[in-house]
Amino acid sequence: SLNGPKAAVIRTVQLKDFDVGGSAIPQLRWSPDATSLVAAMQWQIRLVTGIPAAPTVRTLRHPDYARLAQQDSFAGSISSQGIAFSPDSRKLALCFDRPTGVTVYDVSTGNVTQSLRPADADHPWSPTPLVGFSPGGEWIVTSHDQRGQNGVYQFWSTKTWTAAQAMTKQGQFAGFLGDGSALALVANSPGALEVWTTDQLAQSYSVKSGLLPNGFDAP
Repeated sequence: SLNGPKAAVIRTVQLKDFDVGGSAIPQLRWSPDATSLVAAMQWQIRLVTGIPAAPTVRTLRHPDYARLAQQDSFAGSISSQGIAFSPDSRKLALCFDRPTGVTVYDVSTGNVTQSLRPADADHPWSPTPLVGFSPGGEWIVTSHDQRGQNGVYQFWSTKTWTAAQAMTKQGQFAGFLGDGSALALVANSPGALEVWTTDQLAQSYSVKSGLLPNGFDAP
């Protein structure tokens, strides 16, 4: 056996009517302060707050889920990189596979506070595959389709909730530098790790490697 601390159950929380059957794998995301947790699988989304003392479970949905579900059985499903807590753990951003856009929730209440939709998305069913907060919490970055490819990275101000600068790049978002001054992307072609400054969205440097094939999925 491996030497180290032993795992211990500190609290068990029941997620009522949360179906984990089938081939889908549930996604779990902790808040930075470790008091909240999101469990999501397709359109099933549970927000657990008050961990560990007094957990409260809330069911979250796309704001227009009731209508969308009548048109498309997968409407309102969470994308694979579609969950992000703000650095202060007070906000939760979710992006859905359909329709395009990001919904921001108040973690303490589970209420919707903002809905962000890129103005130049191809069509109402264009997916927004990822969302992330900058380390300081002043920006949200999203990506969405343009001409059928995931290539537009849009920055949104969390003070005004308006779209700011945007960049077009075929690749996968890897994360922000610790101070928020730059972000990293894994470019689709050629395979390379690229670092871009966030103030002017100018490429700082690129590291090419035979270990990064085209279409490499960043974690």
